[in-house]
Amino acid sequence: MNISSSSFQPKFKKRLGYIRSLYQKPIVKVSTALLLTIFTIIFFAIFAIRPTLTTIAQLLRKIEDQGTIKSKLDQKVAALATAHAEYLTIEPQLPLIDTAIPQEAELGLLARQIEGTASSLGIALQKVTLESLLPSSITAPSTKFSEIPVMVETTAPYETLQEFLNRLLKLPRVSSVEIVSLTKEGVETTVNPPVNIKIRVKTFFLPQTLNSSNQKTPNQTTVDNL
Repeated sequence: MNISSSSFQPKFKKRLGYIRSLYQKPIVKVSTALLLTIFTIIFFAIFAIRPTLTTIAQLLRKIEDQGTIKSKLDQKVAALATAHAEYLTIEPQLPLIDTAIPQEAELGLLARQIEGTASSLGIALQKVTLESLLPSSITAPSTKFSEIPVMVETTAPYETLQEFLNRLLKLPRVSSVEIVSLTKEGVETTVNPPVNIKIRVKTFFLPQTLNSSNQKTPNQTTVDNL
């Protein structure tokens, strides 16, 4: 099928004229201008609000991070509240712990406790020997507990000595009692004869950390005929 240029040109010109006449109508002109205006506004608006959108995204991310941090802080606050409640529960017992294992040697108090225990049973202590391990004379600050060995010698009936040992074990301060020697005195026929006993009492204290320059050699203290 052949289409001659002479027959095509009139039709093309006719359609082109129709399109031109269509664009000459006011409504078409307004619509085209409106579309171009809207497109231009949208185009520049995208570039104008892009920083704002970026800022909003960053703020949303920060809000999310802050929410995570707040959640963790709430968990820590709850844990601290639980720990505080537990501390309040055991707080009345803390003085007992300090009494059982003091932070200082407190040798004078220990000697008075031993003497008071003996006096309550009518026992006269013949000798009490202990080492003056004051906090300034600790030779190993890294050690958690320091021992204080105490030697006690006395003479009394066996039953009385047995009660004396039991009371020493019940002192508020933590201690261990070892019998070094036990010697019966008097004749065999004597009822409930007196017995001479030598006791080693080991007690403890929790020393504070000190500089090695303050270390000294422990001294020995002996008290006779208490």
